[in-house]
Amino acid sequence: MHILGVWDGHDAGAALLIDGRLVAAVNEERLTRRKLEIHFPSRAIAACLDIARLSPDAVDVVAMSTTDVAKTISRVWPSTKESYYQVRRRKVEPGALARLTRLAKYRITEWGPTSISAAISRRACLGDLRASGIGRATLRLYDHHACHAAAAAHASGFDSAVVITLDGVGDGRSASVSRFRDGRLEPIASTPASCSPGVFFEHVTHLLNMRELEDEGKVMALSDCASPLPDHANPMLPLLTVRHLQFRTAVPAPQLVGPLRRILWRYPNEQFARSWRSGRWSAPAPTSPRRRWPRRASRAWCWPAASPRTSR
Repeated sequence: MHILGVWDGHDAGAALLIDGRLVAAVNEERLTRRKLEIHFPSRAIAACLDIARLSPDAVDVVAMSTTDVAKTISRVWPSTKESYYQVRRRKVEPGALARLTRLAKYRITEWGPTSISAAISRRACLGDLRASGIGRATLRLYDHHACHAAAAAHASGFDSAVVITLDGVGDGRSASVSRFRDGRLEPIASTPASCSPGVFFEHVTHLLNMRELEDEGKVMALSDCASPLPDHANPMLPLLTVRHLQFRTAVPAPQLVGPLRRILWRYPNEQFARSWRSGRWSAPAPTSPRRRWPRRASRAWCWPAASPRTSR
């Protein structure tokens, strides 16, 4: 069985499995020389097939994910994500309607998949695959967070585990909690895209005049230059809380820019970055050397069910 996995969004790429064994995985940016490439990864697909010495007709199944409205629009009109890419990476200056465009972008990404968006996405994906020479394979579309969770669970080596995914947005959700056992995932809870901790962090990054979806690591590094901040003095804590396995923002995530901008005005940049990093939503360190660290894959984490982590 030859299975080709394809991601055609932010940091696009492809991976090829033969009889359950990973044979090749290539990010499109390595071939287009554009960091965090966003377009359909036709070059990465060709590279995977070349590594495995397979023809496009040898692919049996193509697995892709995400059929929400925003993703579907970008598949039908790739110019929409190209415009955002150019502005986000500071290649072109934002236009007069940049603020409204940005707000609309966040609103649309909150909308989950529908039967219509799924059908349109399927048709667009099939067209892109045919253009890459893959016309015989069966296309299967999966839920965004289910893919993140499956990648972590099946690669963890745990027989049973709690799996947590954290992302910006995808298929109308921003986070999920699942139970993994007997080789299957059982959803327990999820956070809607409107309360996304990922979008929260995007705003923090953007307000620090850095590129969201790319420079978050620099924000983390900047936070090391600030003094430790106790929870009771952290001005960001009221903006993002956890309740019943779900994240909750004080206002919808796209509207967090206003409160965050006021916090930034009161604090130096490094303390602003530290406020995000040191919140009570941060994972505590293990209290025992025998406790195993969670295993991470992409934007998902696995904790063995036999040794659950405590929260503070």
